[in-house]
Amino acid sequence: MTTITTPKLTSLLLEELYNLYKNADDYNVTIKVGRNENARVFKAHSFILRARSPFFEAALSQNWAHRDNNDKDMFLLEKPNIHPEIFEKIIEYLYTAKISLPAENKDSHLDILVAADELILTDLVNHIQENIIQERQDWINNNVLQVFHVSSKIESCRQLCEICLEIFASNPKALFDSSHFFSVTKDQLISLLRRNDLRMEEIEIWDYIIKWGIGQLDNLERDNFENWTVEEKRLLTDTLKDTITHIRFFQISSKDYLYKILPYKKILPAQIKKDLQIYHLAPDTKIQTIILPPRIGLKFPEPDLITAKQAALIASWIDKRGDVYQLSMVPYTFKSLLNGGCEGINPEEFLLHCAGKTHICIFFKILGSQQAIGGYNPLGWSFSGYYKKSKYCFLFSFHNENAVLSRIDPDSNAISDPVYEDRGLAGFCSDLNIFTQTTKQESYMRTIYHQFSFQIEKFGIFQVIQG
Repeated sequence: MTTITTPKLTSLLLEELYNLYKNADDYNVTIKVGRNENARVFKAHSFILRARSPFFEAALSQNWAHRDNNDKDMFLLEKPNIHPEIFEKIIEYLYTAKISLPAENKDSHLDILVAADELILTDLVNHIQENIIQERQDWINNNVLQVFHVSSKIESCRQLCEICLEIFASNPKALFDSSHFFSVTKDQLISLLRRNDLRMEEIEIWDYIIKWGIGQLDNLERDNFENWTVEEKRLLTDTLKDTITHIRFFQISSKDYLYKILPYKKILPAQIKKDLQIYHLAPDTKIQTIILPPRIGLKFPEPDLITAKQAALIASWIDKRGDVYQLSMVPYTFKSLLNGGCEGINPEEFLLHCAGKTHICIFFKILGSQQAIGGYNPLGWSFSGYYKKSKYCFLFSFHNENAVLSRIDPDSNAISDPVYEDRGLAGFCSDLNIFTQTTKQESYMRTIYHQFSFQIEKFGIFQVIQG
């Protein structure tokens, strides 16, 4: 037996199913969707709903179904927590396997995602997640709190949730200083605290965790902790008991331990409390608590220049690796030497902070775009008055998830290092001039920017050091 399926036949079937939904008079399911004056009643066929959705398969089963008292063949359902406009798209998807995601109202994508998850439409959840990730990266960045709130609660949205966690790891204060911080759940907070790439000093993390814990309780003031009742201290201890173990206490200085940790010693787990005292008073004594390493996030440039993943890629290019370093394995720290805004690099400041240093990495964030360009110069600039060669120099460009590596032509000069009076010529030869902000591909193998001059939003100059 031969089975023939063609796109034309499939399209015809979907069209007929859609016409069935729109025009049929043999519905046997009514669904009241929404609340109060916004509520709408939808009609559908039970065989379509049960075939397409495990939720409806259960809801319309003999054990769960509710029927109209006046018409025993009619099933009655209610979904008050889904907006009718969202459900209309869902019901059309159930009949046609197609859904339109409105470009002008991207927030509705999350509403559809939540509804699809509730109705156990796994394929639709995956489709919307993929669409958001591939086509709406800027929107994710601008709405990361909302996206995280939704994606962290949907098991099959781990990829989208991970993107949000990466954004928060690079810029924790986007979450910690937001009005939504106290509504973050314990599990959501722990998922961030577990990250090795969280870009924040440990004592700051501690401060925010205490702030969050107190925010979960009513009418308690942080500054008066010593005056709290025993019951109030117990409540804070219970609130933070699963969270506090993810603080890397042994990366906190003795001074901060004395003034910021000890006042809250009553909420610390007994073993951690004991080992912290030993660690700070008798540092050569063995302790039981495992000492977690410093978080690696602070090894990398500011996240508004490039991400930690991009920094790991640069480290891999420096070492000419075929694969990319995992964040925890990057052997370098990007030590900040100089940074600034749209005014560009000040020559006198550059002379003071950067001249004579080696292993220099420069980043320019292009004004009005998501693009960053830059280069790595292991020789540095000393205003020697010479051109220099190095096979280890390279230029790069990052635009969203796309990266361009441009290595030096082995036969060409890599670095222009004029005397200070001619500093306008300094840079990666004509391929990237660091003071005049121009680029013209000549000595390096690939173009990193498709215009001669560029305006910057900000810049950063770093020394890439071992460790």
